[in-house]
Amino acid sequence: MNLENEVNTVTERIPCDWKKCILIKVSKDKLEAYMQIDRQCDEQTVDISILKESLNQAKVVYGILEEKLLHIAGNILAYRGEQILIAQGIASINGIDGYIELIRDDIDQNKNNTPILLKDGRVDFFNIRDIPSVLRGEEIARKIEPIHGKPGIDVYGGEIKPRTPKDPRFPIGKNVVVNKEGTSIYALIDGQVSITERGKINVFSLYEVHGDVDFSTGNIDFVGSVLINGNVLSGFTIKAKGDIRVKGNIEGAFVESEGSIEIAGGVIGYHKGQIKAKQNLKASFLQNAIVTVGNDVIVSDSIMHSQVNAGRTIVLDGTKALIVGGLLRAGEEVSAKVIGNSMATPTEIQVGVSPELRGELIEIRSKLKEINDNFEKTEQALTILNQLKQAERISDDKEKMRVKLENNIVLMKEYQTEGIARIQELELALEEATSARVKGVSVIYPGVKIMIGKEIKLIRDEVKRSVFFLKDGDITFMPMR
Repeated sequence: MNLENEVNTVTERIPCDWKKCILIKVSKDKLEAYMQIDRQCDEQTVDISILKESLNQAKVVYGILEEKLLHIAGNILAYRGEQILIAQGIASINGIDGYIELIRDDIDQNKNNTPILLKDGRVDFFNIRDIPSVLRGEEIARKIEPIHGKPGIDVYGGEIKPRTPKDPRFPIGKNVVVNKEGTSIYALIDGQVSITERGKINVFSLYEVHGDVDFSTGNIDFVGSVLINGNVLSGFTIKAKGDIRVKGNIEGAFVESEGSIEIAGGVIGYHKGQIKAKQNLKASFLQNAIVTVGNDVIVSDSIMHSQVNAGRTIVLDGTKALIVGGLLRAGEEVSAKVIGNSMATPTEIQVGVSPELRGELIEIRSKLKEINDNFEKTEQALTILNQLKQAERISDDKEKMRVKLENNIVLMKEYQTEGIARIQELELALEEATSARVKGVSVIYPGVKIMIGKEIKLIRDEVKRSVFFLKDGDITFMPMR
């Protein structure tokens, strides 16, 4: 190897009384020293003391290869003209930079949304995105401290300082905070973790879809509010702990909010999917939709052939404000300009008790009927098994069946007692529905069935501008002012 060409060196030429030269070359990084002995030297002119003196005069004092030096001194002729590594320092070990580590590995802004292969071989094209959501107070990222390096020593005996590792700073964005120890970053609100410009960590309370909810987005499940700038296509699901706003239509999808839902367009339900909100729903129209809302449903245009349940009111307040077909239930009031149509399309309006309580009443009655139908058969079977037991002719399997039937009868009797008591409570609530109202601001057509509390009235003739309510246990009406 030609050291002159391969290594940038610092060269020391050692003067010698016997007019011979020994050349010491040190690499640019000062970690290696090389010795070159002139071809005119021999055992008569060079010994170990001269070799050491040459290194001393070149100020090479650390990492000297003593055995190599002795070998050279004993074999001068073999090493003449060669460049020999004669001293070696210790390189420094650079420190490792600290960094910010995200607690969640799903916070990837460039992650491709790909379908999921299910265990049965089918492909799930709907659940392709996991929104990186956090709750208030949840740790988002932590600082990994830098690791300091170790110094080295060059052949001159000098210290080689390692590179100082970088101590990272938290890229603080919106709605996050660093703890007092400066070691972790936490969310200040429930929301979506998002990495923005310059790597800033944010938590946003709103998750926004810039187009439709379709196969490119997949289903959405978010701890904050959701904004859809397009439509929600059939078969997809949106769940949000905050509000949901849709600038287009919802088509046969399942949309559930723990707040309110606002739809600039409307719902085309195809009698599948479902719209649920713990607070309110506002839309332009509902068509073949299934809707359950904790408080109020406000529709500007029409409700057509839909099943709508509202804890308080269902109000249509637009130009058309039309209800045709389906079943509408509200705890307090249903109001529209037009209810039904001239073709007497069956349309049912129920007010006076929350839909949940009315649904509970229907469920209890159905369960009690089922119990009553099976009770006598169960008693007869138990009587036969008891006779076998008394005669000591009962097998183990039949004994197990006998015990099971005994338990079933106990449970049925308990349910009958509790169910009858609960029905009485619910019927009392139905009887007290005196403030409930059904308003036909323009007209209510024949074919409309109105239920207030537990009372029912079928509209047989057109009724214009009227309010229906409960009085003295009967449904009556009066003109609107």
